[in-house]
Amino acid sequence: MSLRISEELMSCDRSGQRAVRRADGRWTVSGYGGRAFDRDQAITALTLGEVLAISPPPGDPIWLFVPGWRAELGTAPTVPTGMTRADRPRRTDRLA
Repeated sequence: MSLRISEELMSCDRSGQRAVRRADGRWTVSGYGGRAFDRDQAITALTLGEVLAISPPPGDPIWLFVPGWRAELGTAPTVPTGMTRADRPRRTDRLA
């Protein structure tokens, strides 16, 4: 998984997505219908695209990050793609 980031362009190896900086400083990311993102959101969108392109197996820990990334982009489903509720790891390190 590799992202390339410059001042004007971002791109991904596996997903083929690109983000282009607009004149107003916002970013347009391929696959998001012309929505405008800030720089951090554009990086998040590309990272999410890379993970989905790799398609890790259910239960892979990377799926734990997907809901947060989708929430940041306003595309959050209740269960991330590739993972069922039963696949979610249980937290056992809670403070008493």
